[in-house]
Amino acid sequence: MTQRPIFDYLATFGFGYFFGLGGLALMHFFTAWPATYQDAALMALISGAGAVGARLYNRRAARPVDGE
Repeated sequence: MTQRPIFDYLATFGFGYFFGLGGLALMHFFTAWPATYQDAALMALISGAGAVGARLYNRRAARPVDGE
């Protein structure tokens, strides 16, 4: 197994975590939910895992194009 797919999945997780944490931090600022930023960080792990799951699903669902 090459390192490229591992890097792609780690980057996907990072983007999902980053945007999930950003959204939860804004919700904490405006509505005081979640109660702490630490809780938001734990919930953002779900967002990162969801991004990886979506990437895996799209990889299975996409059909290869002729010539690839």
